[in-house]
Amino acid sequence: MLSIVLPPSLGDCTISRNMVEGTNRIFTYRDSKGHYQLQRLEIVPTGVTLHMFCSSSDVIETKCQDDGRFSEPLPMSCNNPMPTTLTRIKDNDCPATMYAVGYVIQSQQLELYRTCFDSNTLRVHYSTSDVYYKTFFPRRPWVEFLTDEMLTPAEAASYMKQRIYNNFCYIFGENQTYLPSPGALIINRGHMVASADFLFIDQMGSTFRYLNIVPQIKSINDGNWKLIEESVRRMVPANSPFRVKTGGIGTLMLTDEVGTYRAACLYDTNKIPRARVDIQRNDLKL
Repeated sequence: MLSIVLPPSLGDCTISRNMVEGTNRIFTYRDSKGHYQLQRLEIVPTGVTLHMFCSSSDVIETKCQDDGRFSEPLPMSCNNPMPTTLTRIKDNDCPATMYAVGYVIQSQQLELYRTCFDSNTLRVHYSTSDVYYKTFFPRRPWVEFLTDEMLTPAEAASYMKQRIYNNFCYIFGENQTYLPSPGALIINRGHMVASADFLFIDQMGSTFRYLNIVPQIKSINDGNWKLIEESVRRMVPANSPFRVKTGGIGTLMLTDEVGTYRAACLYDTNKIPRARVDIQRNDLKL
């Protein structure tokens, strides 16, 4: 039987994969009160104007016309698009410090997600974001992880395979078998807010920061955890987002060469005294 999929509404504009992957400007629009909002969906209603920011002084407007086309064609790119920023905010649920990740455009805070982060222990308690419906997954951007001046270079380097191996040998003994070699990729930088939860390239790139990651066993990150993320995205309805809260519980304890349980972490406090990044025992997504 022939199946026909109708567009959401006659005349609405659809943002395609090619438009997303070829655009590095920031997709925004004005709401009914005239406030800027970040575009999060593929569909732009007829008559709505997108404000495509590169900087506060470099913005191009493109309107969704009655024929389902934009008045200024996409994709759009510019040389130096504005980066996402980190803003400290008040949140009584956070036992540490809550930070909002997003943009500041014409004195307006446009939030993508927020993360509860303890700068003393370098622990991410949890991150929260709104996940919107989408029909395709653009190519993930290649970006460097940002420290946001919260981690020193040595602390950020603790996620390197060689450093993790050396530290496991220090904690569990030279004959430990958890990491078979210095080149073994066993522990990943696991996102709390997943890059794939966002539609646009700049929004995906905003998740690559140390305030949004925890050390995560690679087999879990690529296995059950990935399946959980995908199942959550499949449940999101087309007409409203899901608010998702992701965090970790406890610390992974492993035995050393003499059978004593020790905390699995990326580096020891004797070498880097400020803090110790623990590998969490379990991750939860609500």
